[in-house]
Amino acid sequence: MTMFASVSVVIPARNEGAHIEACVRSVIAQEFDGELETIVSDGISGDGTAALAVAAGATVVENHEQTIPAALNRGLAAARGTILVRFDAHAEMPQGYV
Repeated sequence: MTMFASVSVVIPARNEGAHIEACVRSVIAQEFDGELETIVSDGISGDGTAALAVAAGATVVENHEQTIPAALNRGLAAARGTILVRFDAHAEMPQGYV
């Protein structure tokens, strides 16, 4: 029996409403045989970033500290994957990245 890895992609974000949907969708679109989880660690955005991320298919955790290190810590604490990937909210993940 072949075992596939589980991967958690953690995306720190704050006021990334213009980019977060495309970012999350590019992660979810990865052709990957294992389990793939997308977590957006939102720094209490005022532009709807969290709602847009959820609508695109991500899990959102709150980052009240509003710093990237705190965002990563919150996202990693929520992650279930055995492999962790940190990704930027301004980016779109090319196919095959995971």
